[in-house]
Amino acid sequence: MRDDGIGTIKHTNSAGRRVIEIEGEATRGLKIVIFSRSQFRSRTVGHVGCGQFEIQHIVGFVGQHIGDGGIRLARRHLDTGIVGPSEGEVNLAVDRDFVLMTHEWSLPVGARRPDPGAMSDFNLLTFNGKAYPGTAPLVVGTGERVRIRIGNLSPMDHHPIHLHGLSFEVTGTDGGDVPPSARWPETTVLVPTGSARVIELVPTEPGDWAVHCHMTHHVMTQMGHGLPNVVGADLASVDERLSRLVPGAMVMGTTGMGGMGEMSMPVPPNSLPMKGAHGPFGTVDMGGMFTVLKVRDDPGSADSEGWFRHPEGTVAGPADAARLAADGIEP
Repeated sequence: MRDDGIGTIKHTNSAGRRVIEIEGEATRGLKIVIFSRSQFRSRTVGHVGCGQFEIQHIVGFVGQHIGDGGIRLARRHLDTGIVGPSEGEVNLAVDRDFVLMTHEWSLPVGARRPDPGAMSDFNLLTFNGKAYPGTAPLVVGTGERVRIRIGNLSPMDHHPIHLHGLSFEVTGTDGGDVPPSARWPETTVLVPTGSARVIELVPTEPGDWAVHCHMTHHVMTQMGHGLPNVVGADLASVDERLSRLVPGAMVMGTTGMGGMGEMSMPVPPNSLPMKGAHGPFGTVDMGGMFTVLKVRDDPGSADSEGWFRHPEGTVAGPADAARLAADGIEP
């Protein structure tokens, strides 16, 4: 059951009947996206205020929302539920079950709401409506079977979702389960617009493993376009002359924009630049569609906000003078 101001949604499963109950006037026009077994399906459950709806045969897929519900998506008239299995359905047991809904928004700097009619130049890319570092980490246990259901609500772009450090298998699509004989190990799964993929894995290596879209722009936020390329250029003289006109100004981008998160520069009101986050080895210069799969031996007591503490001797460090000399290297 959930109640977040939109309305209350309750799922019951008895005597083989899967029923969605919706309560609250604010649920008018609500659409529910449903994962059944390892499948991802969608259904408009009604344009009435409240009621009860039995799910007998779910047809279609998430792309239907894009065709007729762009305004509702922009206004958050969307929910995600995991329903099933009912009698006769087979659902492999998993220890952890997650949903990642991808979306892209056009949000001009300073605007208070996105433009639902935009078809290009999206500058805010999200997992479950949030951009990194605001995304929630996925905390799992070593050796647990983990399922991640990925639905692409983006109106124009596909998303190659990549996992660091581990591999997985694609076990389901919009059309149903993928037979075990048809699966193979992967580290990236392409999720086309208006579709879904279900992946499963058994993580064996504790640590913090990045999960993100592999489209470069999609792990950035409110990027600027149409600017001169100054990567590799020596702009010291430009800085000097520019500071005479605008004290404190500096030209950026000669080595990329990865260091922006460390500078803590002021930003315009109601904007979301790629600020990144403080990581165990420096700034994580990512934003947008980025989160972390946190694999822990004891996930129940794990700090979801804390970084993995690497055991002594498992992380490379600077060599001392004796080691350098032993290899014939002058310190």
